[in-house]
Amino acid sequence: MIIKVLNSKNHPAGNRDYWWYDLSSPDNWVNHDTRIDLILNDELNRTIIGTITLQLDKDDWHNRIMRASRHGVRDTIKVHVYRNHGNPQYYIYFGRTEDGVYPVNI
Repeated sequence: MIIKVLNSKNHPAGNRDYWWYDLSSPDNWVNHDTRIDLILNDELNRTIIGTITLQLDKDDWHNRIMRASRHGVRDTIKVHVYRNHGNPQYYIYFGRTEDGVYPVNI
């Protein structure tokens, strides 16, 4: 099993909190036996707000990631997490929102 742990600090904008991550060269390491832990830190990058765990062999996460739009020559997939202020629900999308936006729990 491959376990990938990615960290991001909170970037508040308007009425939302945002976190983003890069999955570089996913064809080289993303498979159904991969687990990705997305660590959501506060604005100062000092406190962990929560962790989103994506077990790629469940809930179609592998296919969602591999179908996502890619950026640049490094073949990078951007992972975005957000929540609206005052709402406990988090959402994730890979690449662009047109590729699908999915509710997730921390």
